[in-house]
Amino acid sequence: MIIAIDGPAGSGKTTTARKVALSLGFIHINTGAMYRGITLKIMREKVDLDDAPAIEKILNNTRLEFLEPNLDRLYMDGEDISEEITSSKVTENVSQISCIALVRLKLVDYQRKMAQNKNVVLEGRDIGTV
Repeated sequence: MIIAIDGPAGSGKTTTARKVALSLGFIHINTGAMYRGITLKIMREKVDLDDAPAIEKILNNTRLEFLEPNLDRLYMDGEDISEEITSSKVTENVSQISCIALVRLKLVDYQRKMAQNKNVVLEGRDIGTV
């Protein structure tokens, strides 16, 4: 089963999704955190946002996972980045990177694969429409 929680920034999506997932024993997939994770990686590697091949390489070679204790910690390539993705630098850049069509296509596909044959609460802007 997939439960989708959608809404604007600051509307309580994450809080609601965490509580619903915890009470049902479902996996919580925070799609916004995934966009922040890819933003962090692009920033770390100093990739030009017009360099589609470099962005595609990052997208194809990055592993994102939500792990314990409550499946709400985001790991990128084995590193817990849950705190770092909330930094002001990531926040300042995430909108620009999430607008890149290639990024959106890849992450939506990745989210669908993560949710396949599992009980999940998917949370994020546009999650109910894309």
